[in-house]
Amino acid sequence: MANLCAPGTDIINARMIGRSETAIITFRGTYTPPCVLFYMTNYRCKPHKPKAQFCNTCYCIGHHEEVCPQAGSQKCNKCGKLLDEPDK
Repeated sequence: MANLCAPGTDIINARMIGRSETAIITFRGTYTPPCVLFYMTNYRCKPHKPKAQFCNTCYCIGHHEEVCPQAGSQKCNKCGKLLDEPDK
């Protein structure tokens, strides 16, 4: 972070997203500067909008199937109604 600066605002934290060339930078306040300076090169900034999490088990928004609270029950992917258990 020593070589990262943003004119007009303070940088609180900065981290890379996985192995990508994208970073999440936390600024003080609500102002997002149009660019930051990193090793004497300008990089464009835009607010981060995380994707909504979607469960493929219960078809609800807000979690993934790995942590589904309704993991034992399956729903129809077209209408969302609970599926009957298969005949044994």
